[in-house]
Amino acid sequence: MKIKIINTLPHDGPLRKILFSTPVGFGIAFWANEALEEGGEYNVELDINDNFIWGSTINSTLEEKDKFEILGDITKITANITSNEDNGLAIELQHSIALVETNPSPHPLPRRVELSAKHITLYSIEY
Repeated sequence: MKIKIINTLPHDGPLRKILFSTPVGFGIAFWANEALEEGGEYNVELDINDNFIWGSTINSTLEEKDKFEILGDITKITANITSNEDNGLAIELQHSIALVETNPSPHPLPRRVELSAKHITLYSIEY
């Protein structure tokens, strides 16, 4: 996924916290790489480190467009479900796949979901 780093945010911890933009909105994440340039564009891998609970932090949605949206310290993500794994789901967002942990999935499984994430980590990758 391609992102642009808007700026770094105050944070106590080993990873830097950043505000980033994508073609489908804005998000907050931790930056796992050393090199970081505000205003820089990067291809990244998305790691979502939350344990999602159906009906609370993960819900089905009829929204057809992928989306990032910031609400306080939460980044809302709207994406397609690509597969149901043993302890979670694989989601596709802007042609990138991320695995997310959930409690048991509902049946039938919805096609699209909205996630409320607090612990997103981005890893810069080279193509």
